[in-house]
Amino acid sequence: MKRSRSFGYCRNTRNSPRRGSLGGKRCVPAYQCNARTPLVAAAVIAACFALSWLAGPALSQADVVATVNGETIARSALIDRLLEQSTVGQGMLQVMIGEKLLGQYAKSKGVQVTDQEVQARIAQMRKGQSDEDFKRSLQENQLTEKGLPAFVRLNMLVERLFGDLAVVTDEQVRKAYDENKAVFSRPATATVRVLETRTEAEAKAARQRIQGGESMEAVARALSVDLATRRSGGLVAPAYREQLDQLFSGAGDAAFALKVGEVSQPIKAEGGYWLMKLEASTAPMNLSFDEVKEQIRATIRQDMLRKAYAKWLSQALQDPANKIERNL
Repeated sequence: MKRSRSFGYCRNTRNSPRRGSLGGKRCVPAYQCNARTPLVAAAVIAACFALSWLAGPALSQADVVATVNGETIARSALIDRLLEQSTVGQGMLQVMIGEKLLGQYAKSKGVQVTDQEVQARIAQMRKGQSDEDFKRSLQENQLTEKGLPAFVRLNMLVERLFGDLAVVTDEQVRKAYDENKAVFSRPATATVRVLETRTEAEAKAARQRIQGGESMEAVARALSVDLATRRSGGLVAPAYREQLDQLFSGAGDAAFALKVGEVSQPIKAEGGYWLMKLEASTAPMNLSFDEVKEQIRATIRQDMLRKAYAKWLSQALQDPANKIERNL
């Protein structure tokens, strides 16, 4: 089973375990960890909820960030909305000030990260992933390929400047594993397509169409009376046996008895009949301490780096030697 990668220290996000995570946490850059700084993602979300209606001279393509039914949204309008009409832009400015301070501090200490080192780190991050998987990992970490080199450079600066404050002991690693064993175990999952009919005869007819060469997706869109899954062509997200039992009237055993690509016989359910096709499955996951100890160590270290950077940045922002002028 492929898993997306995370690229920094961790914060709580999802319930499912991921590589580079501990206790359902997802990774974000250490240099953006200041608790007083709104997340970059908030800027995107806030902007998406706002409409900006423009009138006036024609704009060049470079000045247009979106077009809505022929009406343009200008880059300047977006910037004004973020900087002048909300606190989102101020939060981003705080992040950028922190980045500048970090870069200046690194220079004063003779610490640098070369372009070659950045590209080597990116190549390491990409290793073992297809282009599609890597792009998905970037999206999940709220990054773009254009912004990735700067992200990596700043993270590497944090590592080099504060690495001495992020030493992880074997005892800490073992304790984290013992306290988060549920993170490293997971029952088997099945990804299925489903189709519901009112009668057994309808279910059998639908199965004949699928066996005759029509796709389960097309038949589900055409015939399924379950509106919740009909739109997706019957596709259901990966689920445990118990979850499938709850969703489909005790059909979990039937789903896990199928081979990948196989379509079930009609399954009696409350108010109708189900057909199921197994699209994919994963085996149970029970990772031993030795299998995950280095992953845990890296996660703990990233958290230590985050805290070290946060403490340093708080002090740097209050240091009168740093002349910071905000013009918002």
